[in-house]
Amino acid sequence: MLSKNWAYRIIIPVYQNNKIVTFTSRDTTRKTNIRYKHCSNDFSIIPIKQTLYNIDNCNKYSIIVVEGIFDVWRMGDDTTALYGTQATLEQVFLFRKFRRVNILFDATAEEKAHNFAQQLNGNVKEINIILMEKGDPADLTPKKADYIKKQIL
Repeated sequence: MLSKNWAYRIIIPVYQNNKIVTFTSRDTTRKTNIRYKHCSNDFSIIPIKQTLYNIDNCNKYSIIVVEGIFDVWRMGDDTTALYGTQATLEQVFLFRKFRRVNILFDATAEEKAHNFAQQLNGNVKEINIILMEKGDPADLTPKKADYIKKQIL
């Protein structure tokens, strides 16, 4: 049951193997310091930082990794999100089934993209870092997002 703690938030389900395993939410008021709020581990089937958003809609060869859910919504299928720039060991393990991982973090997160690439080293055959000139993938126009995606995949 959702309580008042979830009022004025977009509830976003997280699927793994075509089953909802947890959820996250995004504040719609812009009046709180907590922009994203995740379901607690106690009420999740799988804790959120052991999942990758949209992983079920990614092919097994090449994948784009972004920071957030809205980035995935802009980039589409074959894109997954970490819920930030830091990956857990459980999340890194989920990338082992992909041959190529393409990291597309926000323009301000270049160092974090390189740190994430180091985490993946040894788990994935090919790792590419794609640098944004400015902003983040969620800010791209649909045409620009499609262009970047075609160049990457």
